[in-house]
Amino acid sequence: MIKTLISNPSTLISQEVPLKFWLPEEVKSETDIISVDEGVAVKFDTERNQYYIEGNFTLKPGETKTISVRLKDNWEIPPEQIESLRKQAEELSRPLEKTSFFAQGVTLKSDINASLDKVELLIKEALTPEQKIKAYRQAQIELNSVNTKMDKLKELVANASGAGGILGFIGGSQAIAVWGIIVVVALGFIFLALSLRKIGGGIPSNQNQVQNQPKEKEKIKKANPQNPLVLRRQGVAKLVFPLVGAMIISSGLTAAGLRLWEAKKPQPAEDVKGVEDKAVGGPEIVKLSSEKGEIGLYSLPVEEGEPKTTLKSSSEAIKTDEQGEWIKILLVKNLSPYEIEEGWVKKEFVKSAPSQEEKPPVITVTIKETPTGWLRVREKPQGKEIGKVYPGDVYQFLAQDNGWYQIKFGDQEGWISGKYATLNEEAGE
Repeated sequence: MIKTLISNPSTLISQEVPLKFWLPEEVKSETDIISVDEGVAVKFDTERNQYYIEGNFTLKPGETKTISVRLKDNWEIPPEQIESLRKQAEELSRPLEKTSFFAQGVTLKSDINASLDKVELLIKEALTPEQKIKAYRQAQIELNSVNTKMDKLKELVANASGAGGILGFIGGSQAIAVWGIIVVVALGFIFLALSLRKIGGGIPSNQNQVQNQPKEKEKIKKANPQNPLVLRRQGVAKLVFPLVGAMIISSGLTAAGLRLWEAKKPQPAEDVKGVEDKAVGGPEIVKLSSEKGEIGLYSLPVEEGEPKTTLKSSSEAIKTDEQGEWIKILLVKNLSPYEIEEGWVKKEFVKSAPSQEEKPPVITVTIKETPTGWLRVREKPQGKEIGKVYPGDVYQFLAQDNGWYQIKFGDQEGWISGKYATLNEEAGE
């Protein structure tokens, strides 16, 4: 059941008040609309592809009227659907056991279960129609995330099934980087071994004997700097250090590539801010008031340039934030997202809204001076006389019709000429 409130803004006269209320976008056909109040018609806007209700009501001064629409509940997510998704994630993760994709599969499965838990909580805690619609829409976002992760899980299963040997064990894009390190290290050692063998092959036999004598080696080094033993060591040093440096640089670049690959992996969608917020006590309602009659609504809490729109004085809004001399407000025109206006107004124009228990103003009629010293009270305008009232008397005002005022006259109601009466507005008790 969705309800909307209409009111007569005039405190002095009766008048027609039009109603146009957009129904939630989940209402897809007229069969989703079970019933509406009398005097309301159901219509469809082809441009917006959305249903709405429309009607005109004659309301007395200050009168309010509640219009109700009973809708089929299209904002339910069956428990069977959630349980089916859980089982599907469980079955997809089983083939990934004892494979290199197992860790990724467990992570995706945990994320899926967390999103489904959130869906269940959202649906369970929604009580009012507004809360239920918002919870359903947020749950749909979570379910879209679940479907995306389920597709990734299926992709992992396909990769695990198609991979073979040690390359498959290492897995996917990481295999290129890992095998790159192995190839660089292996080639480095082979090149080093061949270089050492080539250099070591030209050492004379007498020099081999001297190698076991440290003192003699030192003498030879000092006496003959061009000695083959000295040259060999120098050559090895010149080869080894650049080679080791190249291997270290290659390993570092490969590790950096792996980190970059990890950083570019799709991340789980962030939670939408405010999903867990509970509407405890309801929002803070404020009333806008200005002697000029119009109030500027700005995009930012800065009075620069033209306001994005102007609001009428006496409008009611929801206060959402406050910064210094500015108040952020939200005007909810109906449940559709397209009918929400948000912005900043000066604090001086924001007043506390009247309490729901506060009575509306009371309108009275004061009888003015007449040529006869009294004024006839009639059963209806131009109708039969049912009594007299006198100048200075005050009566409760009820309605107006073509210059005639209806008043509370003793225990009955009657009509007097508005020419000899003045309307007064007093605060309710």
